Amino acid sequence: MMINLIVLFCIFHPLLALGKSENLSLRRKKRYLTTVFLTEVPIVGGVTTDSAVIGFRTSEAATVHIVYANNKNGKREQHSSSYDTQEIDDYTGKIVLDGLDADQAYWYTLYVNNNIEQDFDTIQRFKTFPNPGTPFRFSIFSDAAPYYNYRNAVAYESGSSNKLKDGALFAVQIGDFDHSDPENIAAIRLMHRGLRDINDGAAGKDLAENILTKMAFVHVWDDHDYCGNDSDKTCAMKIDSLKAYDEYYPGYTRPNPGDGIYHKFNAGDAEIYMLDLRFNRDPNDLDEMDYPSKTMLGATQKNWLKDSLSASTATWKVIVTTVTANKHARPNNPDHWISFTNEAAEIKDFIEENGLSTSTVLVSGDLHTGGGLDGGCNNRFNIPELGIAHTNLKGGNLGAIGYWTEGIRDGDHKGYGSIYINATNLVLENRAANGFVVNSLTLPGSYNTDACVTLGGNAPEGLQHCSTKLASFQMPPSGDCANIEQGSNYIAPFDNADGGPAISNDVKWYDCPTSDSIIMRSNNIPEHFVSIANPNKPCVQNVHAEFPRHPIETMEKTEADNIQGFALNGVVAFSPLEAGNNNAVEPGPEATLLDAQHWFGHPTAQNVWHYHSPFLGKDDESVTLTKNDFLGVAMDGFPIFGPVSDPDNELDICNFNPLTKRYHIRLSDQVDATLSYCASDAYDDSSIEHSWKYIIGCYSGDLTHSALKDSMAVDLPSDCQEVTSNQLQTWYDYYYTSGDESYWS
Repeated sequence: MMINLIVLFCIFHPLLALGKSENLSLRRKKRYLTTVFLTEVPIVGGVTTDSAVIGFRTSEAATVHIVYANNKNGKREQHSSSYDTQEIDDYTGKIVLDGLDADQAYWYTLYVNNNIEQDFDTIQRFKTFPNPGTPFRFSIFSDAAPYYNYRNAVAYESGSSNKLKDGALFAVQIGDFDHSDPENIAAIRLMHRGLRDINDGAAGKDLAENILTKMAFVHVWDDHDYCGNDSDKTCAMKIDSLKAYDEYYPGYTRPNPGDGIYHKFNAGDAEIYMLDLRFNRDPNDLDEMDYPSKTMLGATQKNWLKDSLSASTATWKVIVTTVTANKHARPNNPDHWISFTNEAAEIKDFIEENGLSTSTVLVSGDLHTGGGLDGGCNNRFNIPELGIAHTNLKGGNLGAIGYWTEGIRDGDHKGYGSIYINATNLVLENRAANGFVVNSLTLPGSYNTDACVTLGGNAPEGLQHCSTKLASFQMPPSGDCANIEQGSNYIAPFDNADGGPAISNDVKWYDCPTSDSIIMRSNNIPEHFVSIANPNKPCVQNVHAEFPRHPIETMEKTEADNIQGFALNGVVAFSPLEAGNNNAVEPGPEATLLDAQHWFGHPTAQNVWHYHSPFLGKDDESVTLTKNDFLGVAMDGFPIFGPVSDPDNELDICNFNPLTKRYHIRLSDQVDATLSYCASDAYDDSSIEHSWKYIIGCYSGDLTHSALKDSMAVDLPSDCQEVTSNQLQTWYDYYYTSGDESYWS
């Protein structure tokens, strides 16, 4: 009888029966039903080269300790100190693991009241941070759907530590982790629990399985997970938000724990600054957008940031701001740096005066796009900015998302950011939800200055200009991208790198008589043979181009910037200038980009397919163009036709024939490429002519009613009817010879 009692005791008290000799591999197969348990997966935060902080929550008051080892078999396991959870802290707790080795993986499991309380299929793990000199990568996420929407988040799997995926060392979430706008501390706590619930909720499961159980995690809030939309320092429950944050996110020691959640940490050759843009923020005053003392950071945080940056010995400095600092994004939204321009200028000046511009980058969120990347000229701090895509919102922003030198994708696309760091280089990457690299920028290194946009105007700074009278248009954001490789030849449809349907050319022309417009909507994807010579990939552009139905010739000409018009297949026509202001159509001996000259075009760094060649997508080896071949439409609404035999006598300085109201392209033998690009050195409002006028030389027409918009953000007018290119050509021929509009009836 005594033997039976002992057996029963061992069955129901497994720790005493198995003892400490049982390793982690065996323990992971067991879970003993108890009345007290972990309610969600633990989180690892505050990781350094030799320590980590494990955060957890129990279902009621309990004693928790951790068993951990530097191998998944549990050999040479170690035991942490214990922590007693209490109701006052919502039964949350933290345990510090110290004395760890740098750049070392650790596996761990938690015990609640001496019972194993993890049934998550695998013992959790994390890796300590490396010392300087060791390269690493980390993932950044922003703007997620409310936890109760149960929406999957594929980006969490792609940005995980899985070496077949990103192989990230840790993950950072930079605000609006949730958009549920909780109204009291109970709702805040419920939000934090829902975001990591591996058993209930698609996104919580995706985050828990791919991020929280595999790597260290760092988080700062923005408005929707702090106090609600556009919230600031006046929020009545800011102290409750701070308490809940401390309960649920194990992290680094903060310089002023009661003054918000801003902090910094080091990893390898980088120091990362996590800013709090809500706790000390002045209200968004719509009546007074900005004033000298207006602050988003508060004086204490701002001084801490300046002192930390100037004292840093790290090779790279990464500043995380939960709202964008792009100069042109959402210009009517005062919640971004646009209404704190004085403070932004102060920080910009500090960075420049202390020689930090070449070693500092900005990471931002809240724009709800598919991700943007800028080399610095469109950023208010004048440093590179990685704008993070939203994680899994139902719909993102489609318009007014700014100009970014390396490109931006519209909010129909989800994704995340990735940063690779070593002692000599930092690589910023925007990635689609499936891990596809949409655009990247390596530092130190150059960026696409052609896409620099002057604040208060639309003129890019990168391309050469001949005059002060310039008309500039900007392409809309990118969509799905083609999965193609450098050095290969293709014909659409292209495989979709985002995992969606194959990408084919899609273009429609419309006549809109009541709106008095000709409208072209296209995805800017070519339908013909292409050869990929550069590392960029063509992506869908959501083009909505508006041209005047009755173009008007003007006495004064206007200089054309990079975008000059569109070919009939919906692909944009660019100026003859290539990077470094070299001739794209007839590259000289010092030119480094040679693929721009071909009839089939090539993609920009922003993934925009375009033509420099005047053949506008017509094969120059098999097609002989005549003056009656209709090729496209210039932005002023006048049609573009093939070459004439004597352009110097038949055409004006814009390649325009005033008699037939047409532009005519010039072939290479009709252009003197040895001349300087600008025909004059005057640089005034009259020096609009340039010498390399392959497509158009300037605009002869009025541009008042011309526009280039995002087709995802604007509707097609109800009076528009689709027309073919042949009908369009007949319209131009008929109207300009007779002045009669009866053709359309």
